Amino acid sequence: MHPSPQASRTVRAWTRAALAVEAGGDPRGAVGTHDPTRDLLAAITRHRVAEVLRPHGATLGLPSPVLEALDEAHRRTARVLGVRLLELHRVAAALDAADIPWLLVKGPALAVQTTGDPGGRGAGDLDVWVAPESVARTVALLLDHGWTPRPPAIVPGSWAWRHLLSAGYEVTLDGRASTIDLHWRLDATHDGLPTFDEAWAGRVQVDVGGLAVDTVAVDLAFRHSCHHAAKDGHRWLRSLVDVHRLARLEPTWARHRPGRVELTTLRATDEALGLPAQVPAAVVELVGRVPARVASRSLAAQDRPASGSGSAPGVELARLTRHRLTASRSAADLRHTATAVVVPLTMVAGLPDWSVRTALPRALWRRARHLVARCLPGRAR
Repeated sequence: MHPSPQASRTVRAWTRAALAVEAGGDPRGAVGTHDPTRDLLAAITRHRVAEVLRPHGATLGLPSPVLEALDEAHRRTARVLGVRLLELHRVAAALDAADIPWLLVKGPALAVQTTGDPGGRGAGDLDVWVAPESVARTVALLLDHGWTPRPPAIVPGSWAWRHLLSAGYEVTLDGRASTIDLHWRLDATHDGLPTFDEAWAGRVQVDVGGLAVDTVAVDLAFRHSCHHAAKDGHRWLRSLVDVHRLARLEPTWARHRPGRVELTTLRATDEALGLPAQVPAAVVELVGRVPARVASRSLAAQDRPASGSGSAPGVELARLTRHRLTASRSAADLRHTATAVVVPLTMVAGLPDWSVRTALPRALWRRARHLVARCLPGRAR
């Protein structure tokens, strides 16, 4: 069920108020509602903010049926998170035994950094970051431990694999009890965010369910969260909650001057949830210069269905391309973006060719057929 725009606006106001209470303020942004409970719960689920609202539900004056549903969702999340943490122990043991440097990003590590609780963001996938040269070995290791790559599979060593490492930044592997998103970069760009080696040099350690794991420093977690939110068009409130919470932390502002992506995400965050008092005045001034259309576009995206299914051909690709062009910092990165647009990763899956001379023409032929199929349904043959 897709929530109504009014229910989304109500949940947005609740989330803003919950963050104010979380920071020791008053819930002045909380609003009453006559929306059906089912619609409100759909909006909470769509924006993934159940764990933001539940601790402060009574203070915010949320309706009793919503409070009961949030409590039940919390119990489910706790059960799932318990399994995820057991799986994290298994992943950590395997990678450490193989002497593969790795970082845990997003998920429970980010939750600990922003809330002190591994379940503070809910329960999700495990995001593991390794150096590009460790990807093939890590995939093989995870295969040995029961995870399988999510289709479409790409053969390591092939031209398609080399294209994946250049044009992509993660692969997904599914296990019986968990899913792992294996990253070799934090973002689709090559230079929009620091490399693994740079992040490894500045890594910090957090306690996640009794396991000490390495993760990225707070300032990089902030930059990554801004890029992640921008890549998705600022359509998830939880992503903006991450940005808001990280913006409260002093290390966020100690070393890095925010760039274009960070400023646009802060503008979207300000419009939806407000900015915390800890954001430096100079940054607030820069955020104020970001065009108002950025804020209005983000609010409109939050009121639309979360999935991009049913959109016109090329809309999703255009959005992702726009993000890459905005986040890229070099001519080389722009060339990588152009290659990713011309030959998307879905077009190279299953190609066994080791040489670009045979693989690229086949990939381009697939691409042409796909475009015909999207634009002229029924005429792909």
